Amino acid sequence: KLSLLFASVLLLFFFIIAFVMVECGPPRVWFLISFLLSVYSILIFFYAGYKNVIKDKYIHVGKNVSLVIGSGLLCFHLINQYSISTKYAKAEDNRIEQLKQLNNTTIKDTTIILKSLPPSGMLYSAEIYTDTMHFTNKELRLGFDLKFHVIRENNQQKE
Repeated sequence: KLSLLFASVLLLFFFIIAFVMVECGPPRVWFLISFLLSVYSILIFFYAGYKNVIKDKYIHVGKNVSLVIGSGLLCFHLINQYSISTKYAKAEDNRIEQLKQLNNTTIKDTTIILKSLPPSGMLYSAEIYTDTMHFTNKELRLGFDLKFHVIRENNQQKE
């Protein structure tokens, strides 16, 4: 019964999103799905343990396998994201230094075109846009008290 309820809630949820957005939806929508899956798993495994359906031997094997898989996934993402985030952080630091140097030498109310930052991975991106009126560009200018406007060169597909 619980599995049918879970499947129907997921189907209803995806139908509403697909109907409104004409697609699967952004990644933040998956938060509810992962939460519902967690609650479903907790209930199923609690019930299985309460009814003593799973033998102790399999429980120990399951614990060990889940520890190995979880540790492996964490290590993989740590190694994968380390190179991406260090590259991004270095590029962001270079951009800030460049802006500070330009602020001392640039004429007021000019527009400076900056190179795009590399992909940020799982870090929150501080990338600016190709429009000087975009709020991220304005906040960057206000935050560093810049005398000039900043934009990003137009070489990225996605904004």
